[in-house]
Parts: sequence; C-alpha cells; structure tokens
Amino acid sequence: MRNVLARYQSAYDRLDAHSAKVIWPSLNERALARAFEGLESQDVAFSDCRLNVIGSRAQASCSGTARYVQRVGSKRSQQEARQWTFKLSKESNAWKIDSVQAR
Repeated sequence: MRNVLARYQSAYDRLDAHSAKVIWPSLNERALARAFEGLESQDVAFSDCRLNVIGSRAQASCSGTARYVQRVGSKRSQQEARQWTFKLSKESNAWKIDSVQAR
C-alpha cells in the first residue's frame, strides 16, 4: 500500500496525469492534466501516513506539504500544508486508489 502512495506522490511531482490514472482508475485524467498544465513544477511530500487496513480495503491519512510554482505569473515557489485521505482497495494482490480528499 505504501508503494501506491509513493507512486501517487511521484506522479504528482512529475505532473504526470497518466501515471496517476494507472493507480487511481476512477480519476478524471483529462481534468488532472489540465490542472497540471497550470504548474511549472510541483513537489508533494508526505511527512506522516497512518494506515488502517481491513481485509481488501484500506484508508491512509497523510499529512505533508505541496510546494509548487505556477506556469503563469509569479515564479516564486509556494508551499501549503496539506492533509490527504486516501481510500484504497486491493484487487489481484495490487492496491489501487478509490478516492482522495486533499485539504
């Protein structure tokens, strides 16, 4: 499960909507790609993730930061504290993201 969270983090760091879709099948890839087009760069960092697993279902609550530079306007890096809640499920021995809430 931590591997899926790392892959989410990597996809968002690389602004790669397709890679995010691979681990999050219900994701609107086109909408995420449009959002990524507005960014020059992004760095998502999880400082702490608490996992709750029940059979083939799980929830991960992660705190951390999102640092980004917008493509248009100020080129200053902006950083925001974030809290992510992931709902995951396991199919054929592989974890997938069902939903994500980020605040």
